Amino acid sequence: FKEGFRTGIKKIAKKFKISHKHAIEIIKDKHTISDGYVRGEISEKEMWKRSIIDLKINSTPKELSNIVLDSFKINKSVQNFVKKLNGKYKIALLTDHTNWIYILNKKYDIFKNFDTRVISCKVGFSKPHKQIYKIMLKKLKLAPKECVFIDNLSKNIAGARTLGIKGIVFKNIKQ
Repeated sequence: FKEGFRTGIKKIAKKFKISHKHAIEIIKDKHTISDGYVRGEISEKEMWKRSIIDLKINSTPKELSNIVLDSFKINKSVQNFVKKLNGKYKIALLTDHTNWIYILNKKYDIFKNFDTRVISCKVGFSKPHKQIYKIMLKKLKLAPKECVFIDNLSKNIAGARTLGIKGIVFKNIKQ
């Protein structure tokens, strides 16, 4: 996906006339990451309720969720790249995502291009915790040296490398 979460937060900030930086700190950093929504430790509704209180805005969890979900757009070039690899290699989707991934899958049918998936909210760990990579290796039935992990964040590549998995920081499809 193109960065839907940050785009959605930016739209929320604009709609409610609050600082984008403050909205990121509250929604993403505090309630999604620290409070554990991304790891399935609190519900989406609870995450939004806490965010609404902290941001002091008049909204509902459903309204904010819709703003964010409508901000996700499929990255066609990445989707086509994964399709080309499919069948030649074992491909896993390892994502720090919430229940939104299932809603987005219904819209974009992304799971079909992966042999397996590891979703942080289901396994209770997020990148770069080494346990999430161990779960991926087990599901793929591969040793670390047999894998290449691609991610847009270098800290997540570093997490994979602690187990001996080769890593590539994704910048664009041409690299």
